[in-house]
Amino acid sequence: MKQCLIVLLILCVCSASAGAADIVTYQAIVAKNDGTKQSTTVRFDHAAHAGRYVAGNDCAACHAGKPKKIAINRKNAHADACLNCHKSAGGSKAPVLCADCHK
Repeated sequence: MKQCLIVLLILCVCSASAGAADIVTYQAIVAKNDGTKQSTTVRFDHAAHAGRYVAGNDCAACHAGKPKKIAINRKNAHADACLNCHKSAGGSKAPVLCADCHK
């Protein structure tokens, strides 16, 4: 019985750590209209994207190869990783303005 409990505990810990973090926060620098720069954060809700926005919870829709945290930089955030997908969603479903994501 004791061995079964230990195995069950190990399985629970492993399965909990295998999933992606629900909320990932990225640091970003934004150029303001007056020419200065401001440090901001972009909050990414993984559970919302995976569960609501990606058909069939298909990891490969966003992650190439083995799913892992996507390295975000200015170039890919404003291209395939974020903005292009948001624009293709259309309507008010996905934010597309700077201040919508940068807080």
